[in-house]
Amino acid sequence: MNADFVFVDEHAPGIRWDAKYATWDNFTGKPVDGYLVNRVAGTTALCSALVMAHEKAESLGFGLLLWDGYRPQRAVDCFVRWAEQPEDGRSKARHHPNITRAEMFELGYVAARSGHSRGSTVDLTLHHLDTGELVPMAVATT
Repeated sequence: MNADFVFVDEHAPGIRWDAKYATWDNFTGKPVDGYLVNRVAGTTALCSALVMAHEKAESLGFGLLLWDGYRPQRAVDCFVRWAEQPEDGRSKARHHPNITRAEMFELGYVAARSGHSRGSTVDLTLHHLDTGELVPMAVATT
């Protein structure tokens, strides 16, 4: 990572994360190239924005849960290669049951050039602080 990139948990304490692309639990069915640890990285500006969002969410009874942040281009390239392969059924039922691999790109769920590669985009959802129950996912960009 370059000097402006940091791990979010070190600069925005209290925000939960689960970097799925570093695990086997993602639409590719295996850890994705470029994700070496289950942590979310981003720019310091992103972290500042997340701290403000986290404080506002907490005041309303919610917490933030990050699924992804900085995405290296080699990860995006891995997604493209995955989409070109025949369906093997390993992750379809859980991660994309109603669309094909190619449709994930056609419908904009995944892009060949990702805003995540700038380090200022996250995939996140809210969770209820009292129960931990998740609220549907959203995409936010600073």
